[in-house]
Amino acid sequence: MRYSFIIFLLFFCGCSSPSPKTNFSILFVGNSYTYYPSAADYVKPSSSNAYLPKILKQIVESKHPDLTVKFEYSTRGGFSFRDHNHHKATMDLLQKEYDAVILQGRSNESFQLPRWFSEQGQPDQSDFFKYGLKLIRSSKTPPNRIILYANWAYHPSHDYFKDSFSGLRFSNNHQRAGEKWYGKQWTDATVNIESNYQKLAKSTGARVARVGQAWLHIYNQHQGPVQHDDLYWNLKDLSHPSYLGAYLTACVLYRALFSESCEGAAYEVGRMDHTQALHLQRTSDLN
Repeated sequence: MRYSFIIFLLFFCGCSSPSPKTNFSILFVGNSYTYYPSAADYVKPSSSNAYLPKILKQIVESKHPDLTVKFEYSTRGGFSFRDHNHHKATMDLLQKEYDAVILQGRSNESFQLPRWFSEQGQPDQSDFFKYGLKLIRSSKTPPNRIILYANWAYHPSHDYFKDSFSGLRFSNNHQRAGEKWYGKQWTDATVNIESNYQKLAKSTGARVARVGQAWLHIYNQHQGPVQHDDLYWNLKDLSHPSYLGAYLTACVLYRALFSESCEGAAYEVGRMDHTQALHLQRTSDLN
């Protein structure tokens, strides 16, 4: 599947065709992790104005001047794969064929979770696999052109990681009794997210954009022009991406789509400098 997708992209980009297409269509299906941040740092993000697609469009068009990115999106705050399966707008969009589809689930739905989460109405791992499979099978776009956007973990300071959190551990009657929901240490959260996206990809023929892994590279570097805290919207939110976080995410998505580095790609002057842009571009190449 991987090689057929690369061949498709080479053909599409004009590497083997004298008459390349000029449009590259992308459908984004996700939630606030796709529509954050906003066009300006002081404006509250909105699902009616998805911003990550705009960043990816800028990157693609700067690297491939012969392409014009056309995108559509279904990004409702808090939506899971289950929610999208029951959302007519999403399912209608999936009936159209795109050059690529990017699927992003709810932040922690790929985990097996303690009962506390389901009591709050949150989906869990069984829904992730069941409805992720349904979305992929419902798509008119072939699986080898579907990218699964494996997200990052909440910031280490998030309430869900605190010892005082009511849903931190599995109950005594659970097979994982006493264990923390995310693993033994905070970094396990990102590893577990990606592992489950990889399982879904393997069962369907889709591909994985290792976004969370790129964020983890920043966390492990400790030094550099971009720090891990910088990737988050703010340190009260501790979840959603800032412009820097969204830019790194877009760089990883670009690599997943085109199997090449985005080094040298465009960015918004004023929201980061050249040194930061280059650092994020190169970090996305480490995956």
